Parts: sequence; structure tokens; C-alpha cells
Amino acid sequence: EKVTTAGKKQDRVDVYSDANKGSDVVAKVPGDTEFDVIAREGSFVKIKLLGGKEGFVSNEDLDD
Repeated sequence: EKVTTAGKKQDRVDVYSDANKGSDVVAKVPGDTEFDVIAREGSFVKIKLLGGKEGFVSNEDLDD
């Protein structure tokens, strides 16, 4: 399964360390970029980042 971040390439989407917006931002990724889904937790999706890191993106920041 894959998800695509919302927005355009020049936009930046926050990737969090945990499945809540109060957690640390571990990365900022471009909009309109496809990522592999590792898991879904509530209103967040855990994705695999480049370099093997992982993080959580809010469903609000993903394309439908």
C-alpha cells in the first residue's frame, strides 16, 4: 500500500515521531510524493522515509 502527500512538490508536510501532532517533527517531506505505508494508527499513517527512517503523517496531509 502507498500514500501520496497532499499539496505540490514545493509544499512541505510534517512527519512526526509518534501518531500525534504534539510529538517531535522528524522530517519535512515534499507534497505530491508517494511513500510506502507501514501501518495505520487512528488518524495517522506510519510511512517509510528515504534512508530507512520511519514516521507518522496525519491523514489531513495526504491525498484521498
